Amino acid sequence: MDADEKYYTDLIVKYLSGEITPGEIQVLTGWVESHPDHAREFTRVTKLWHKVQDTIPDAVPDLDQEWQQIASKIDPARVREANREVVHLRQNEQVKRPAWIAWSVSIAAGLLILALPAFLFLRNSSSESRTLVAVAEKMTELTLSDGTRVTLNAGSSLSYPAEFQGYLRNVTLKGEAWFEVARDPSKPFTIAAENVRIRAIGTSFFVNTRTPGDCKEIILEKGCVKVFYQPRPERMTVLLPGERAEVATEDYRILKSENRNINYLAWKTRHIVFSNTPLGDVVQVLQSVYRSNIVIAGDTLIDCRISATFDNQSLTSVFRVLSVTLDVRITPSGTGYVISGKDRK
Repeated sequence: MDADEKYYTDLIVKYLSGEITPGEIQVLTGWVESHPDHAREFTRVTKLWHKVQDTIPDAVPDLDQEWQQIASKIDPARVREANREVVHLRQNEQVKRPAWIAWSVSIAAGLLILALPAFLFLRNSSSESRTLVAVAEKMTELTLSDGTRVTLNAGSSLSYPAEFQGYLRNVTLKGEAWFEVARDPSKPFTIAAENVRIRAIGTSFFVNTRTPGDCKEIILEKGCVKVFYQPRPERMTVLLPGERAEVATEDYRILKSENRNINYLAWKTRHIVFSNTPLGDVVQVLQSVYRSNIVIAGDTLIDCRISATFDNQSLTSVFRVLSVTLDVRITPSGTGYVISGKDRK
């Protein structure tokens, strides 16, 4: 393996292990799209990665087994009250795993890079094959095998099987996505985001795993979803339409509130509404929708307010309205834009 091959294999492994940076995602995406052989190599290494992960206990979330553990920990009466329906699992069927020593993910990566030919002898049977979709610059829409529709925002990724097997429909998300889950009461749909789990039967909701403060955000449009931590299933929280959950990754805290962010899907719909909105909040929305770096020069401009509605308009068109309405200047600077103007008190 020459230096270039090892470099891109390292990038693929970093991506699969969740350690890649946004800049490296762009490099890897450009390389994969530049030649069919690169795309085939990405697929090959990804398949090998998941096979290696399957030999390591708990390296990949086993959500079917987690749900069995959850059902045994939570009082049945509480489950019925929170979920309004009980998922009946087969009593005699359990997931069997070999009693391996708990290898680390770094050892798995080493096996993948240094011993790809030999690794195939470790195990003849593998878990369900999975597809990994990584979005670099543009929003992407997917339809899963059960009919569930997913819209991924730029910079996000989704791992899912070609066909759902077992008791659950399991996917893993990094970034932002809108889910329209096909209804199937006998096979709940479960999203893994680090140690957070989001479970639905047939609903529409938004998930963001990269909010400030290392929190996860879930906003429900219709139906209901259950949110809980994999290690703390007894703290399950149920969201109803119009509610929002903020989930802290480290301290097992789930805060539920009414969703007041009318622009939470603006990145998908390109429909933006500002109603006496401070410029600081306006900039946050524009950065999310247009994936641009926008800086406000001077603290006194942050509280300038604007009321306007934009429907599928370009960033240039939005800037034109802001410039005229707020009497500010918006100029390109490096890889982004700077908003400046007269001081206001």
